[in-house]
Amino acid sequence: MRGRLALAVTLCLIGLGLGAGTARAASGTVAVVPAPAVAAELRAELGQAVVQAALAAHLSAVGAAELEAALQGESALRTCNMPSCLERLGTLLNAGSVLVFSAAAEGAAAGRATYQLQLDAYDVEVGAQAASMTSTCSRCTPADAAKNLRELAKQVIATALAKPRGTLALDTEPPGAQVRVDGSETGRTPYQRPAFSGSHAVVLSAPGYHSQKATVTVAESHTSRLEVRLIAGSDGGAKGDGGRKPVYKKWWFWVAIGGAAAAAAAVTAGVVVSQMNGAAQPPQSINHIVF
Repeated sequence: MRGRLALAVTLCLIGLGLGAGTARAASGTVAVVPAPAVAAELRAELGQAVVQAALAAHLSAVGAAELEAALQGESALRTCNMPSCLERLGTLLNAGSVLVFSAAAEGAAAGRATYQLQLDAYDVEVGAQAASMTSTCSRCTPADAAKNLRELAKQVIATALAKPRGTLALDTEPPGAQVRVDGSETGRTPYQRPAFSGSHAVVLSAPGYHSQKATVTVAESHTSRLEVRLIAGSDGGAKGDGGRKPVYKKWWFWVAIGGAAAAAAAVTAGVVVSQMNGAAQPPQSINHIVF
C-alpha cells in the first residue's frame, strides 16, 4: 500500500471456462405489457401479437389474469416504465423478461392511420434493457399494425436472445454499499449478478463515505470482479488530502487478462428466465492490481 493512498481496488477477471454443458437454455417466461399511453382499444390486439412472437421463439407468456392481479396488487407499476419498476413487475410474475410495447396513431382517417410502434425488452435477471426497436406502419388498420408489431417483436426477441453476457461481482469494505450500474440502481454489496458483455459504469455509494466510480468490462462467460475499500467522508464536503481531489475522481483502471475462454455452446438468452446450470468450475485464474 502506498503512503497516503487510502483506496485499494482489486480488479479480477475470472475465466469460468463454460462449455456446452453449462450454456443457458433458450426457453423462459416473458411478461407482455403495454406502455401507459397505448390506447385501450389497441392493447389486447397488439399485446396478443407480441405474445405470438414470444411463443414462436419457444418462450411462454404470463397470462392476462396473472398480470392483472400483479398490477392490482401494486398499482403504481401500471404507469411506471422505470427499470426498477420493470424489474419489480418481472420479479412478481417470476418472468425472465418484460416486453413493453407502445403504439401511437397519427392522421387517422377511414379506419387507417400511421402507427409509430416500439418494443423494448427488459431483462429481469440482468436488470437492464436487452433490446429496443421501432417501426412505422403507414396507412395501416389496427390489424396491420398488430402484424407489423409481431414482426418487430420477433426481431427484438432474437436480438435479446443473442446478446452475450458474463457476471459482474462487486465487494466493498465496509459492505452494504448501493450499486448503480449504467445509471440504474441494481443492488447492494456484496453483489454478484449477470451483466451484458461490454463496458459498464459502476458507482458505489454509502452514507458517510465518498462515492467510488469505475468502468468495468465484462467478458462473455466470465466474471469481472471489483473490490473497493470505501473512504470515509462526504461527496459534498470539504476536500481532504491537502485540498486535492480524492483519488477515486482521478483514476479509471482497466484490467485486460489474456488467454482464450471456452465459448458457450448456445447464445445467451436475453429474455429468458433460465439460470446457468450449476456445473463445477475449473480452477480460477485471478490477476490482482492493488494501489
